[in-house]
Amino acid sequence: MSKLQHYLETDLGIHKNAIEFLCTRQAPENNEYWKGRKDFISQSPGYLFIPILFDLFLKSNLGAAVLTELHLLLIEEILHSAARQESGSITYLQHHQECREILYRNGTSIEEITRVERLVSRPFTHFPANYKSLRRANSYLYSAVLFPNNYNLIFNHWESVMPLFLFLDDLTDLPEDLVTHSENSLLDSPNLENNFFTLHSLIAESIKPVEKINDVLYKELNRMRQEAVASTLGGILFGNNR
Repeated sequence: MSKLQHYLETDLGIHKNAIEFLCTRQAPENNEYWKGRKDFISQSPGYLFIPILFDLFLKSNLGAAVLTELHLLLIEEILHSAARQESGSITYLQHHQECREILYRNGTSIEEITRVERLVSRPFTHFPANYKSLRRANSYLYSAVLFPNNYNLIFNHWESVMPLFLFLDDLTDLPEDLVTHSENSLLDSPNLENNFFTLHSLIAESIKPVEKINDVLYKELNRMRQEAVASTLGGILFGNNR
């Protein structure tokens, strides 16, 4: 068992079938999201969220379609387009048009594409609308089209875990984002410190539903949150001024 597999199983309690399915996969070639990487999954938040979601999906009885080649290929294409948008190669509107075309090529009806677009644009329940940067990864939800009867369940799982990972990313990237004015939830409202304390509290609540499904995962997510907060309070955040 590799170090990553051990971490996924022991520290996160990830479903063994998901670990086997994802950890044996190589990174897709010519894909901007996996550029420079050999492995499909790593402990980096930008890749770790995939096995976490798969675990929650499997333990919520989403069905056999979770662990399929079609699901992974759809995710790869969507994230490739998302990475191109983030790098500035395409615009936000072009990215979403590419996602629609990806779904259409996979045989999705226009009606279902319209339905899943509403899911992608759905506002969060736990987070005020002004924290728009926490929704910047929501195009991943185009992949929910494979589970048309479970959009609400998928969205609830997404809101439980993804804001945490984006918050952690925003803490790390804050000095750079202050200079480049890139999307960052800590900068979505004028007072940086207030954003930090507000989001910290909201994320503590948003991850709680995970505990009922995978208590091992919940404990690790909460540890990650607490560790990031402690580090930030140690000077990372308050040494910066917007």
